[in-house]
Amino acid sequence: ALFITVFIGVSLILTCRQDKIRNVSAREAFILTSLSWLALVFFAALPFYFSELQISFTDAFFEAMSGLTTTGATVLSGLDFAPPGILIWRAMLEWVGGIGIIVMAIAILPLLRVGGMQLFRTESSDKNDKILPRARQMSLAISKIYLFFTIICAISYYIAGMNLFDSILHSMTT
Repeated sequence: ALFITVFIGVSLILTCRQDKIRNVSAREAFILTSLSWLALVFFAALPFYFSELQISFTDAFFEAMSGLTTTGATVLSGLDFAPPGILIWRAMLEWVGGIGIIVMAIAILPLLRVGGMQLFRTESSDKNDKILPRARQMSLAISKIYLFFTIICAISYYIAGMNLFDSILHSMTT
């Protein structure tokens, strides 16, 4: 899964390089948002598909979409006996989905010069332009708060009697 993701990512970087910075229109931002979600879910489904769970790609895609949208739905059975790597991957998808892809996009896309502010404008219902320059600070603050509560939750689960592995995974999905 890693090699496929890196190969496609590097291929896209090499073929889509531009020397000029180009602003993204509102229409392009909508398409970018939709395609980003689909691409993210596609690549997130690969570890499920290649795992020893022996599930179809449709089920793997559903599991990845469920994690990134934090719906909590699953097509997997017997999770108590699932490989630890799959359990960690599921928890990470839920955690990233919980914090929000849009917060991560606001922080990362401007570094790539891909118009993260336009994406923020597309996803935000607030049309106030004063908030846009502070998007990176907002993303960082939200991330710190989210990480703090995840750690507090993990400690609480551990104190309540869960083993360390389960307490960390459950805190990420909580």
